[in-house]
Amino acid sequence: MHLKRTLVVTSLFTSLLVMVIAMGLAWKGPTLAARTAVTPVPLSRGGEYQLRGSFSSNTTDVSALSSSDLHLTWSKITIADNLLTVQAQLLTRTHTLNASAFIRDFDSTDMVMDNDNALKWAADVNDEAGFYFARPPDWDGVSPIKVTLYFALGGNDAGAVNWRLKLNTYTPNSGEWLTNPGDRDADTILTFPSGPSWYRLYSQTFTLTDAALSNEPLWSIFFLRGNAANSETFNGDLYVLGATVEY
Repeated sequence: MHLKRTLVVTSLFTSLLVMVIAMGLAWKGPTLAARTAVTPVPLSRGGEYQLRGSFSSNTTDVSALSSSDLHLTWSKITIADNLLTVQAQLLTRTHTLNASAFIRDFDSTDMVMDNDNALKWAADVNDEAGFYFARPPDWDGVSPIKVTLYFALGGNDAGAVNWRLKLNTYTPNSGEWLTNPGDRDADTILTFPSGPSWYRLYSQTFTLTDAALSNEPLWSIFFLRGNAANSETFNGDLYVLGATVEY
């Protein structure tokens, strides 16, 4: 009698377990029903999004939306009438490059490493220096790339600084040649008055949105000093500390 009862209980438990597993496999969690961002940007750019489903007031798990994009974090979650609204913020990645690693002409007397400071760069020269940068595998292919150059002033005279950046993109093994692209000015020209400005630190940023960035896996990023043609008037040396690539 006990054996028969045990078999019945076991059978019922097994059936219940199978049903639970089947229901778990069939349920795929909430899906993206609509987005309410005013600006039509891709999901990975942040904004406000809505998920429709059965949510309790203590729901905090939004992995169904965030698991496919590592660039997002959530700053606000609200729930009303089975509608979960999340405020997404874009996370940024930053890569730093030291000026000592810049590719440059080591025989040039206009661009030399200073033992105490950094890469000393003379004014009114055509020398350039920079680096090659592999397209980041976790870049969304849409967000602008921000390249920032950090430097210090080698003088205390008044003037304006406007670095230039040369950008090119390549696909290794495609048979293409290294080329010399045109240059562009920084987003903002830095100006300062005369006075105790020697060795003070500054930075200039270039925002890159070229379509080729998403198509080719290798980028070349090189810098030049400004000149009269792009409104640079500072005649002293500049000490380059390094650069960052942010996306």
